[in-house]
Amino acid sequence: MSYLKNGLAHYWTKKIQRVWIPYVFAQLVNMLILTQKRDIGTIVLDFTFIKPTHPFGWYLRSLAVCYIIFFLVFLFIKNIRLLTASIFLCFFIWFLIRSLVIIDATPFLQARQMLAFPCGVLIGLNKNKILNTLGGYLKRRMIGFLTIIISTFIYGVLHTSLGVGLPLIIYNGIALFTCELCALGLIEISYSMKLLWNKKMTL
Repeated sequence: MSYLKNGLAHYWTKKIQRVWIPYVFAQLVNMLILTQKRDIGTIVLDFTFIKPTHPFGWYLRSLAVCYIIFFLVFLFIKNIRLLTASIFLCFFIWFLIRSLVIIDATPFLQARQMLAFPCGVLIGLNKNKILNTLGGYLKRRMIGFLTIIISTFIYGVLHTSLGVGLPLIIYNGIALFTCELCALGLIEISYSMKLLWNKKMTL
């Protein structure tokens, strides 16, 4: 994890170079090609991710919130355990806000990815511990396949009559759990296969 090596040095510089500049460039090209006329207020809201005009701009807005939460938590908290707990607490509060207060056209999409960032932080900070807990290649792949099967089954049930009419926060919570579980399963399988391949190549 880059934070463990470099701290927060050049944190925002990297985010601007990798996320903001490509988005602004793409949007400018899009406006030129489509000869779209936008007022300065719309452009400012778009480029600051407050109200993006791109159909998938909601994802970049969510990513910007992730970056801000990460920066503030890591700026004020140095203890690793407290830091990880604080990250998850912030995202849990954000999940509640998105499910109960600020509800727009993309609550389901955002809910399904809400844990991706904090889980990435958790894995980055505890990579060796997690790998030792999971065990060998075969065990990791079995865990990966099992999590994918369980999450797919629950996700399927969610889209049946049993899931219709559920309160939004419960629906979002189930979607959050199933999608994150499936993603972790895929990561575990791909990582174990990569390690196995690298081991064979060195023999």
